Amino acid sequence: MLFRRIFPNRFSDADFALLVNISYYICVENQIFNEKLIVSTDPGIDDIIALALLSKLSPVANHALLPCFGNGPVELIAKNAAEFIKYCAPNWLMAPNSELPENGHIERPFPDYFHGPDGVWNIHIDSNSYSASEVQYCENSNNNNLASYNSGISLGTLSAFSHKHPIFKDRINLSTISIMGGVFNEPGNETDYSETNIAFDPVGADSYFEQPINTTILVPLDVTRKVSWGYEKVEAIKVHDATTWWLKNAMHAWFEKYNHQREDTLCLHDPLAIWLLFNQSDAKWEESGVRVVLDGQERGRTVFDSSRPDCNIAMELKDAKRIEDKIWHTIFS
Repeated sequence: MLFRRIFPNRFSDADFALLVNISYYICVENQIFNEKLIVSTDPGIDDIIALALLSKLSPVANHALLPCFGNGPVELIAKNAAEFIKYCAPNWLMAPNSELPENGHIERPFPDYFHGPDGVWNIHIDSNSYSASEVQYCENSNNNNLASYNSGISLGTLSAFSHKHPIFKDRINLSTISIMGGVFNEPGNETDYSETNIAFDPVGADSYFEQPINTTILVPLDVTRKVSWGYEKVEAIKVHDATTWWLKNAMHAWFEKYNHQREDTLCLHDPLAIWLLFNQSDAKWEESGVRVVLDGQERGRTVFDSSRPDCNIAMELKDAKRIEDKIWHTIFS
């Protein structure tokens, strides 16, 4: 109605409708792309790619990284997170995260066969050692810095977002979260039944799905295996800053050192969880509660459970090739 009052004779009904739609999408886009996010992550090569993607999709917001165990022990993972902030996203913050699963026992070996001994195949922007003290730290969950965040992303274990975790037991003010994790209709990648992020803390994951954040977007292996980069994508990267140098060389190392009898392209597991948070129309979704199997050989398996609160689960991509190309161009063009 504001347009009508300011320009009463300038716009036809069709023009007015178009202006309203444009204004709406501009407001929605600005809200999504400028919102600060809490990101639980265990960098990890595909985590670094995902964080680089986030820095391009949302370049202004001061996101907060919470490094967690997973692709390595938390003391190594925190160094990788600190390195990313120092050289690739200096306006971001870092906060403490979970060092152990909810039950207090790390029950899986760290996947150094995939990420190397330090998470990034010993590829670093600088050979100096990094520590969390080099970046701005939010002290704890009661810190006002974290209380101002409304949305989150989980690229590692889910324990930090569980209602039982001391850091996030009140979940602060989070209303939306995008999670990379789980598998429903395919074999797992950690065991025959379980996906890695869930398998490393099945108890914490199940606690989360008992009481999920209001809008939970779940991006499982069922779709993340559909998007990947081959070696030709790495070769095509033109290095022009610290981020592109790190990504190109870390991916080079992965293609050279990983046992490619398991897979010969690099799946974009974590980047897809970032992408679909910003581009939800690129997937087909199902609503269902989720339960994690905690007993027997299927421990860590995610299953649909209608008795639990619904999550929005990506079960199909509309155009996987387009998505993997869009992710590449967003980061490297």
